[in-house]
Amino acid sequence: KITNTSVTTTSDTIATLDSSGDTVNNSIQAMVFDASGDKLDLGSHRSFNILKGDFSLDFWIKLDNVSGEQQILKKEGVVEVKKTSNSEIQFKIKNKIIKSSALSGSWAHVAVSARFNRVSRYMDLSLFVNGEKESTISEIEFNELSNRNENSLIIGEGLRGRLYGVRLYVGRSLFDANFKPSITLEKEEIKRAYKLLRFK
Repeated sequence: KITNTSVTTTSDTIATLDSSGDTVNNSIQAMVFDASGDKLDLGSHRSFNILKGDFSLDFWIKLDNVSGEQQILKKEGVVEVKKTSNSEIQFKIKNKIIKSSALSGSWAHVAVSARFNRVSRYMDLSLFVNGEKESTISEIEFNELSNRNENSLIIGEGLRGRLYGVRLYVGRSLFDANFKPSITLEKEEIKRAYKLLRFK
């Protein structure tokens, strides 16, 4: 069950590149957050603990105010995504942190992908901005991620900006090499994976 606390939507445009490299202006309805207590509460479904091995999270973000730290997504004790005071995107899973370069006030696509090595029992975590791999953490111990709790998954609390196309998959690492971000989610059905969240 999703509880919406004062989150509204508005018309906006996201520019992407087609297969020929030409710019396409895409009309969308973006979620708007103003850090006044507005948020989406997705509850505490057990799968939000991200304990299944491979997983992927991606979303489009546009900052209305680039100053200060701003929460984007959080499940206390498991995973946290925020904008730092330096306008970087920081992804934290347990005590492991991976960061992007600084974002501007334009739309940007952010993706995080985790790949589980079933032989070594380690995970590799990669972060992409606008389809470019910016950083990777290797050899994260899988048992460090195994932390079930009943805290809700919260989106947008403390954010001053807009989100579009928030997507979370458990069971598949969707992003490995550089790619062209799209506003359409081409792979809606993925074998041996299940979609936990698609909110736009």
